[in-house]
Amino acid sequence: MTGCSIHSRNYLKGEQFTDVPRESPTKKGNLTELSKIPASGFTKLVSGSASPNGRFAVGVGILDGKIPEWEALDRGDGDRSFVLKFDNHSDAVNYLIDVPSDRVVGVLAGDHFGTSTWYNHRLYQISWSEDNHWLLEVDTGKWETFACMVYRLDADGNQIAQMNFMPLTEAIISKFLRSRYPQLAQDEIARYVVTIEENARIIKEGKLTFKLSAQVPKEEYPSVQLDVSAQVERLKNGKLSVKVTNVEEIKNDDI
Repeated sequence: MTGCSIHSRNYLKGEQFTDVPRESPTKKGNLTELSKIPASGFTKLVSGSASPNGRFAVGVGILDGKIPEWEALDRGDGDRSFVLKFDNHSDAVNYLIDVPSDRVVGVLAGDHFGTSTWYNHRLYQISWSEDNHWLLEVDTGKWETFACMVYRLDADGNQIAQMNFMPLTEAIISKFLRSRYPQLAQDEIARYVVTIEENARIIKEGKLTFKLSAQVPKEEYPSVQLDVSAQVERLKNGKLSVKVTNVEEIKNDDI
């Protein structure tokens, strides 16, 4: 029988990443124009994406608020979802929506294409802090995570600040691999792809917990899985900074 144990060496505890944020992958959209159009006319809401107060949710649509074509998927047991038709997948955009007013208030980094959070080789995670001011978005494919963003929002859902979290995850994996596997050359480490696993969470005051895994797909390099905690804060200049508070290796052991 195979199980997991957590090895408690804290490889990066206390390290501050102030070189993040950097340019975000967020797709640009004309929010002034989009906010004039009922969001329900060009988006559908992602299941389970609502904020704790119920005011905000994440929607799926296409660039510039164009009206997309949808396909219905019946997965059995009453689980029915809608996905953009395949021709629209490359234009998929995830919007932050003020549900009571039926208006878009933000354009997010993801390009998830359906109302379910998971499809074959695709996982989309949305996590809210208890006070509705922090939003974590993670968009993951078969081998790696495409986008991981942290947003600081005001009471009306406007983005005060945002952080592209992928450079942080890549730095954590790189530093861990250099410490754990010193025999790996830098060009070998650069071949690793990073995945943020299911159940990533952001809670009150910008505290994050998530699991990272990294591998070189289809090659015989050691794979790793890490349990990570971090703290995001807003600096005086308005930008976000993140401090790693704990990194622990999760190893598969025969028990």
